[in-house]
Amino acid sequence: LLVASAAFASVATPRPWLEPSRRPRLRLAALDPDIPLNLGSEGERANACAHASWAALQAEAENIAAKAGSTGKKLPEEEDRLLQRGAALLVSTSLERLKEFFKPARRFDDPRPLGGAEVNALRMLMDEDSRLITDFLLPGAQMSKAHEVYYEAELYLQRLQMTKKSSENEPVTETQARIEKASSRAIAGEVDAVLENSVLVAREGFTSVARFSYFVQRCRQRLSLERLLRGPETLRVLDYAAELSSDDAVELARVASQEASIAVQQRADALFGDFSYLLKVLGENPQDTEQLGLSQDAALRLTLEAAAFGAALFEAETAASQNYDLHYTSYGSRERRR
Repeated sequence: LLVASAAFASVATPRPWLEPSRRPRLRLAALDPDIPLNLGSEGERANACAHASWAALQAEAENIAAKAGSTGKKLPEEEDRLLQRGAALLVSTSLERLKEFFKPARRFDDPRPLGGAEVNALRMLMDEDSRLITDFLLPGAQMSKAHEVYYEAELYLQRLQMTKKSSENEPVTETQARIEKASSRAIAGEVDAVLENSVLVAREGFTSVARFSYFVQRCRQRLSLERLLRGPETLRVLDYAAELSSDDAVELARVASQEASIAVQQRADALFGDFSYLLKVLGENPQDTEQLGLSQDAALRLTLEAAAFGAALFEAETAASQNYDLHYTSYGSRERRR
């Protein structure tokens, strides 16, 4: 939803998660501005609880760095384990934050009625800029310039990573081989029917929505800094994002740390299943590709939860950086799926 899944561009033609003709009609009651927000006592409670865990992980990271320095050898397995643990801690912190508003899903098809809780979470985390998500769900809504800017930046990042990978002549991983096999089937038009409502496409749609709300949060942060330097302005995030240069858009669409990038994938794995396995089924036995089978309300609730998770992840990553040396990505670097 919101934008086509750039992350899935190597497998199928980019498309919105829910195309306009199939988009659920959002119940206006769920967007009622008079719904009281959950303004509990501590807005940063979940992040504060994670302080000790990040401190312990930082101590372990320093021990590994010292060990590598004394031996003169890199320790890739231990470093990768740290990345995975850091990502898992970001996921748990983000979910604890969301629990102040609603119970996060354990699986994509968890039965739960659509209400205003997910919208409340978005409004609390993103203030008025949550309308970049919620307004797009209303009947007749069109993709804004801000959505287009993000989508184009995501496609550029995807192409950049593929070009960089090809130029470095790295060994092809099992997941990459499955992507190529599934991609060849998609290009040949062999899997269009099973992809349209598949769990695989929904999984990538979930990550795309989460990354979009993360992008909005980064825009909010950048705009706040610019206001401090230039003085108060009336420019909204919607307008600010729409006017970004190509370089700035790519920079803000890029997930800042490897831990956060992996965290998005970990959350998607928990809800939809392992990406590599889903690809394997598509590439080898397309007829066995699992279908989504969600009602419109269930799909809408999952979309709102994806956006809330992305916003909470940005908050968790910002808090973590105060206690832990995150592994930051850079323009032109490769973000990790795992």
